[in-house]
Amino acid sequence: MAHLSITVHSRNYSATCGHGKDVRPRRLAAYAGRYGGGDKPEATVTVREGGLVVALPGQPELVVRAFAEDQFENAAGDVAVAFGGRAGTIEGMSVNRAGDVTRF
Repeated sequence: MAHLSITVHSRNYSATCGHGKDVRPRRLAAYAGRYGGGDKPEATVTVREGGLVVALPGQPELVVRAFAEDQFENAAGDVAVAFGGRAGTIEGMSVNRAGDVTRF
């Protein structure tokens, strides 16, 4: 099993490949909701079996698991989902598919 440690914008992330990071159910629930809308595409996030499901219009469901705080990826590791906001809140989400980033 490999261990990965990276630093992005002075924030350290650490993950053990092959295992998801445990996220408290209350924190997982905070990610659930609708993102985007208006003149942007809308995405819906729901909690399922200890992970998240991201539904985007016209695309298959994206099932993701946490690998760091506010950071998720699919089982293949080719799609990443990140959540962020001010003061620990969740105000937005981005989906990165092989470098093609969509912000909601």
